[in-house]
Amino acid sequence: MCDRICAKLLLLVSVVFVAAPLCAAQPTPAPRPTPTSNSLPVVSPDGSLIAFTSNRSGTSDVYVIAVDGSGERRLTETAEVEGNLAWSRNGKVLFAIFKDEVSRLYEIDPVSRNQRELAQVPGRGPTLSHDGKRLVYMAGTWTATRLMVAGGDGTNPRQINDGSSIAWNNHWSPNGKRIAFTGRDDPKSELAVFVVNADGSSMRHLTRIPPEEGGGQWPVWSPDGRRLAIQVNSRTQKGSAHIWIVEAATGAAHKIGTHSEAYLDETPSWFPDGKRIAFQSNRTGKMEVWVMSDDGSGARQITGKPSAPGQEADRYATLPVACRNGKRIFFTSERDGRPQLYSMKSDGSDERRVTDLKSIDIAPDCGRNTEAVLFLFLSSENSPAGISLIRPDGAARRALPTDKDVRWPRLSPDGKRVVFTAKNDAGASTIFTMNIDGAVVRPFPSGLEQAWDPAWAPDGRQLAFAAYPDDFKHLDTMMSEVFVSDSDGQHRRLLARVPGLLQLPRWSFDGKYLAYQTHAGGSDANVVVIDVASGEVKTVTHHDRPYLDEAPAWLPDGRLLFQSNRTGRFEVWVMNADGSGQRQLTGR
Repeated sequence: MCDRICAKLLLLVSVVFVAAPLCAAQPTPAPRPTPTSNSLPVVSPDGSLIAFTSNRSGTSDVYVIAVDGSGERRLTETAEVEGNLAWSRNGKVLFAIFKDEVSRLYEIDPVSRNQRELAQVPGRGPTLSHDGKRLVYMAGTWTATRLMVAGGDGTNPRQINDGSSIAWNNHWSPNGKRIAFTGRDDPKSELAVFVVNADGSSMRHLTRIPPEEGGGQWPVWSPDGRRLAIQVNSRTQKGSAHIWIVEAATGAAHKIGTHSEAYLDETPSWFPDGKRIAFQSNRTGKMEVWVMSDDGSGARQITGKPSAPGQEADRYATLPVACRNGKRIFFTSERDGRPQLYSMKSDGSDERRVTDLKSIDIAPDCGRNTEAVLFLFLSSENSPAGISLIRPDGAARRALPTDKDVRWPRLSPDGKRVVFTAKNDAGASTIFTMNIDGAVVRPFPSGLEQAWDPAWAPDGRQLAFAAYPDDFKHLDTMMSEVFVSDSDGQHRRLLARVPGLLQLPRWSFDGKYLAYQTHAGGSDANVVVIDVASGEVKTVTHHDRPYLDEAPAWLPDGRLLFQSNRTGRFEVWVMNADGSGQRQLTGR
């Protein structure tokens, strides 16, 4: 979606390739290894959604995605590690947080994200029965585990095994009469799947996997209770695991989705039709959610799918800006299903969504002396773009009244005025200013037939803006002109002429420099820095491959944020003002 929206907003001209530098995916270096994983999938009761955990923001949070891979969205945003995912009968996602030897079990609505605590237990891995009346959890140590069955609120627990060995990955049968778990006959024996009645009676060792194949674990019941899907980690091929299907009555088992490569197919979850299984696999190089038939055929990737040619990945991060004196960086991403505002600390940690998914929200901007964050919003891809304000914590959102189809608004340092680009009555690109309440909208007297991309100086007394020739068909030969004037349009001066298309300016905090992105055709873009006193222009990003370094924004200490697709998708990067010390902040 980013490519279409940004193409609409980047310029007020109908030249598609002019907008392409900000949004189009381009050839990139070979992908690098990444620790990010999307894992532990569980299928919803109606089979339409898959909940999973992802550590893409630094800690494990809960996400949901449609079974066709669309509409991915984040449900939890905490510093704790969420795990033990399941679904309730009424379509809520269940998850647990373990801290200080206590597990708290929660349910969360996948649409509203409203959540509530269901139970607290002195142990790990609380799992609710399908009717919600009982839960089973693990107490004791990892090697001497007591299986405890309690009421749905965690009260009245009682032990159902002898606690002499392991008892992990417990799952209730559909009718709530039995529990399957990972165990051992003795401390030196292979992992195996055991089944026990909910009252602790009739314990039996179910699986007898051949020793060369490995041990059975992570048992999950089929919807009819006749089979279990398990994972078996190979003892002969390091880093390899398969999904197996086990008959609950006899223990007969067979491997599905057979592969000879060393990758891991793990943590199965049944669809309600009993014919498909979701699982996690690292067959693409990192752990992602996959789906296959119960005979192992038709395996397809759900999360983290590569982008189609010319499209950006959902997990991009673009248009960064430093706010609150550099304490938070705000940016745009589509990782929760549609473009929204996110923020993070300046070191890339504590990433969180700011806006509420009710509209398409992009292009944040901040005044230097105000708490407000200004941004563009669209009710749909084809609707006019308006301006909204919001607090950094996502509260007190309000739209500013304007009848213009706005491009790239900028908030004045004192937070009292907004400057933006829009078309005038004659259809020419024009700079407008307005008060923060939406009143007194007037054209800025740039003295040019067309003007774009205004930016406030840090003291609010000057504006920088750009002018381009009418012919956008030859970016390799065109020149952009940068002007600076007083905020009322007086004392305009030509600051610099720069080859290519110059866009998205930002002033340094000390007012001495302007940073722009420049694009001179092809699939390459760079960041340039202009000395405001002398007009000297320096290109500060240099690379030997065609990728895009764009949308620069200053930090208070004089470093520059920018977006780049050099890793295969757009992420937020940081560098020194001379281009040295470049490092990635998001998507690491």
